[in-house]
Amino acid sequence: MGFNAQTGATLWNSINEFGSSSDLSTLNDCIYKQIRFGNGSKGDSSQIIYQCAGQSEWQSLYQANKTDYEVALYTPSFAQNAKGENIAIFQNRQYRTNPFDYKVDLIAYNLDQQKEEWIHKDISEDGNSNIQNPPIIQDNKVYFLGGRSIYALDLATGKTLWSQTLGNSKGLLACNYLIHNNLLLLGRDDGNIFALDKQTGAEKWQHKFNGSIPQIKAYQNYLFVINSAIQILDLNTGEKVQSIQSPNQRNRFPNANFRFDLAIDPTNNQLYTTDDYFLMCYQL
Repeated sequence: MGFNAQTGATLWNSINEFGSSSDLSTLNDCIYKQIRFGNGSKGDSSQIIYQCAGQSEWQSLYQANKTDYEVALYTPSFAQNAKGENIAIFQNRQYRTNPFDYKVDLIAYNLDQQKEEWIHKDISEDGNSNIQNPPIIQDNKVYFLGGRSIYALDLATGKTLWSQTLGNSKGLLACNYLIHNNLLLLGRDDGNIFALDKQTGAEKWQHKFNGSIPQIKAYQNYLFVINSAIQILDLNTGEKVQSIQSPNQRNRFPNANFRFDLAIDPTNNQLYTTDDYFLMCYQL
């Protein structure tokens, strides 16, 4: 469904005939998502499909078929190449049981010419990847999260510009990741936060928390980290500036914790989140 952000009125309503899928992505007036067909957690084929304003049916953009590997495409990100053509970047995670193997291909597909620009095969050294967050595209570079490494690729060619393996821990890069000024910021599910130089991949700082890191957001000179509490780090140094616990822990709700997403309104300088019991707003 689509809503008017000012009034809440429904603008359109489309039946999701393919069932549940991962997050949606948008380009101009079109919505894109992935679907899978077949048995098992992945299946015999997988597609990126889209529906644009004024259309009544979903259209197929790209399809991957099972070989000796099962296949699963994931939500695309979008950019324009040097010719001004729209490019979709998405991953194809593949799995085989006998002999056991995982691999991930990263695909660039030209929407205007309806053809592949490039495929970076088996991009992730450990055969794993972050499926919750699509690639980040900025300054003609594609940033992609493997299971334990981050990769920067040339948008035009798909060639690796640099890669960085983050520590020796078995922790996966399961958190969201983002770019703020010249920093590439990401979290690992063992509680580590990393700040890298987005041009070179060199580590600027890291900060260790206890427990997983489901969400991070950057605003002004600070990084906001969801980790039971809202942890606030100085973006320049990685040092903790403040830790905010839910006030409802002291008021009949001992399990009130910040465990989910947060949103920041830069116009009013406010932060919105929930502690599982209440919606809350903080003035920054």
